Amino acid sequence: MTNNLPSRPNLEHLRGQAKALLASLHASSELAAQEFTEYLPSAKGQTPADVLNAGYRLADAQSVIARKTGFASWPALARHVDQLRGLEGTWGFLGLEVDGTSMSSMMYANSKIIMDGDRFGTEGMGGDFEGTFLIDVEAEPHHIEIQFEVGPHAGKSSFGIFELSGSELTLCLGLVGFERPTGFVTTQGSGHALERLKRLGAAGKVETQSDTAARPAVAPVDFSPTPQTMVELHGEWSAIDVTVNGMTLPKSFAASGRRTSTGSSTVVKFGPQTMIDAETRFDPTTNPWQIDYLHRSGESAGQLQQGIARMSDGILETCLGEVGGQRPDDFSSGAGSTRVLSRWRKK
Repeated sequence: MTNNLPSRPNLEHLRGQAKALLASLHASSELAAQEFTEYLPSAKGQTPADVLNAGYRLADAQSVIARKTGFASWPALARHVDQLRGLEGTWGFLGLEVDGTSMSSMMYANSKIIMDGDRFGTEGMGGDFEGTFLIDVEAEPHHIEIQFEVGPHAGKSSFGIFELSGSELTLCLGLVGFERPTGFVTTQGSGHALERLKRLGAAGKVETQSDTAARPAVAPVDFSPTPQTMVELHGEWSAIDVTVNGMTLPKSFAASGRRTSTGSSTVVKFGPQTMIDAETRFDPTTNPWQIDYLHRSGESAGQLQQGIARMSDGILETCLGEVGGQRPDDFSSGAGSTRVLSRWRKK
């Protein structure tokens, strides 16, 4: 997918170029005549004099402009520009699925994708990603090619498909090194990521039905934090690797992970995004250790998350069940388990 459009194409500006080209032709400009013979199929082989006397109209000039910028016709160019401008804005996540596994909302709750013209940037996705993208709206489903310029994948590309419907955007992307998906679905080992996005409102948050619906009351949890017995966990830790629901997350994401424990407080962040902000209960007398979090903020505020932990050669390993769910009985995270398995090294 290539074209010679400016980064923020405007259809009215392109229409103005076509009118100016036709006016130049009517003024007997040989340069304008050369443009017609080069790009307009019906003018191929004509002499400049033939072109000047052919009576070409605005639709022909528009076809010249379209073909000059890499499109087969003016309608194809117009569809491209319309869709490209429709993608502009800031998008928040409604859902994320990778390799057939649905990611916990904690992984993307504050993440954003910003599109402006043919440029994009991300926030809160375990690192800064910036670059350009190309689209092909003549393909079904529509194609998108992402070219990374800043971030862990700089200089590489990702190929995908997309569907824009009003304020919602669905992207299915092949991770770097994988082929373009053919449908809006992922399977284990596919190397594909399915992103459901919604254009952010004025408040800068995803506007969903749940925003206006009252959240159900969370039952009080009998929870006594244990600051004195958490000395093994105190300090700052860097993530080594993270597996969620059976899928090991990219190393670039894990590398942004930071875990800070002070007193009875534990905060886990990946990049700028907070995954855990909780009071912590820790029992080092059990085998394996038991560790529980009472979440203080976010969608899980007031809810309990149970886990286990162990230490070996200075590496802390934790395995957490889903919020409100059962405590894991071993250090594993298989597909469908909803467990988060992670390893940490003290800074």
